[in-house]
Amino acid sequence: DAKIQPIAYRPFDTRYTFYTGIPNGFHCRPRNEVMQHLIGKENVAMIAKRGFINDTAPAFVTKFMADYRGWSCAGMQGGDYIFPLYTYGIHGKRPNLDETIVARVAAIIGREPEPVALFDYVYAVLYDPAYRARYREFLKIDFPRIPYPSSAEEFDRLAARGGKLRRLHLMEEVPPLATTFPVDGSGLVDAVRYVDGRVYINGAQYFGNVPQGAWELCIGGYQPAQKWLKDRKGRALSLEEIQHYERIIAVLVATVELV
Repeated sequence: DAKIQPIAYRPFDTRYTFYTGIPNGFHCRPRNEVMQHLIGKENVAMIAKRGFINDTAPAFVTKFMADYRGWSCAGMQGGDYIFPLYTYGIHGKRPNLDETIVARVAAIIGREPEPVALFDYVYAVLYDPAYRARYREFLKIDFPRIPYPSSAEEFDRLAARGGKLRRLHLMEEVPPLATTFPVDGSGLVDAVRYVDGRVYINGAQYFGNVPQGAWELCIGGYQPAQKWLKDRKGRALSLEEIQHYERIIAVLVATVELV
């Protein structure tokens, strides 16, 4: 039973897998040197890649091990890279941060930043539309590079916003739900389509009050509001899945507003 572990399969779509960590076993490339820091540990990791061609934020977040394409889609150069905030070893839990960079940030803001605050600052920068516009061409060919904060005030402001985004994307903090599922029926996902604020899953049943911005929002290589349902085509949604989809929409709406 200990081998059954959650995996970030796609954005907001956690599945389960049989994980041994042994190369060329159940998984061909389990990457245990990285994933061991996320399995059964209190941790968070940033997902990014070298070269990102979409006009969306060049990063996502997970607290579980992640699929090779858990965030980016086929057709993008290479798979996803996972950057755990902490590593676990014989010396216990340690921040997975370059001490030289931490010291430089500390000199700017007048104190040593908490590891998670530095993580959140980076996450906020990567979701900043101005940053993405300015470095669009560079982001297409290399890993994202992060500017240092100009002041303690800027660091704190962005870290607060990045923390909000992180909690939203981990679904640890979900705003009040406004989406409805008002029509009784089989719950079968058949033909998914968006019409005037409604996401139909078949000819009669739909999720109501879905803003177009949330429906179209792209995270990595996917549009989560669409991808999550299309991956369940031919299946009847359970009550738990209906509620989960409503939570996804709430998170996407909040992401659009915050960005």
